[in-house]
Amino acid sequence: STRATTRAKTTTTKTTTTTTTTTT
Repeated sequence: STRATTRAKTTTTKTTTTTTTTTT
């Protein structure tokens, strides 16, 4: 369970980074 949460969090962070780059 903890591992799945970490994986999901990593994906969310990656998406946020991509969005930030696009905004910039």
